[in-house]
Amino acid sequence: MRFGNQLSLKDLSPLATVPKDHLLVAFKAYFDGGNEADSTQYDIVTLAALAGDAIHWTNFERQWNKQVAKHGALWLHTTDALALRKPFTKQQGWDHIRVERFIDDCVSVIERCAAVRTGKEATYRGLRPITITVLLKDFKKAVQALPELGTVEHLCAIQSASFVFGYGLHCGSSRFQLFFDQGENFYGHIKDRISNPRSLRTGLGWNLVTHLGESNMRDVPGLQACDVFAWAVNHEFEDGIIRFDWQRRLLAIDRDREWYDYAALQNPIKENIKTVQSYKLPRRRPVR
Repeated sequence: MRFGNQLSLKDLSPLATVPKDHLLVAFKAYFDGGNEADSTQYDIVTLAALAGDAIHWTNFERQWNKQVAKHGALWLHTTDALALRKPFTKQQGWDHIRVERFIDDCVSVIERCAAVRTGKEATYRGLRPITITVLLKDFKKAVQALPELGTVEHLCAIQSASFVFGYGLHCGSSRFQLFFDQGENFYGHIKDRISNPRSLRTGLGWNLVTHLGESNMRDVPGLQACDVFAWAVNHEFEDGIIRFDWQRRLLAIDRDREWYDYAALQNPIKENIKTVQSYKLPRRRPVR
């Protein structure tokens, strides 16, 4: 069972109606991307998200901050840590062993706090991880035949939001707060949808968003955790192997996920895409 629904290529809308008995409880989700939609530099883009209610976020943030303090770190940024770049420099006492121990303990926090399912039933309603991944060369090929596919960032942002809405309603929430890492193009696509009167009139989820914002990942454990997920997914593909034990454990955590290669991109439901086109959303930069 998935807590969310496919959106961009098969549905284009996450929810039908909001059940009358759902509680008006704010549900938080954080989003962070790995790589940019530039095929001259990257092969793959992943947008990772974590979603949950206030109780689960409080528990997670307490544990995450404890590990950051334990290891003498300021925050976790996976690429910088593994490359021993500032603030994870040798001059600051960091080496690869210390970095791996730090990330390993952070992944243990995610494991403890993530939602758990037994079969189709949720046995622990913790934080729900989400990863949406697009192969850039495949997207460029598909969009040549179907320009209405839009952009990689739009696909990732809308799909991940659909899973957030699905899991939130499953947990009894009907108000959503969405937080993106600063300076990423995914944020703008969600802003377009919740700012557009035609989109809001559909009653399909965007009117449930009570807050949309950007945050500095250095200050936000949820964004740091999403960064680890995006790194792990991208590098499994790019490296052809799983390089670290913590990466293997992280990828084994149950999550909602989508993987868009050419086969998955070439047959969208055009009627749904036309509905989105009717909103006349702002044009955004296409994939390079």
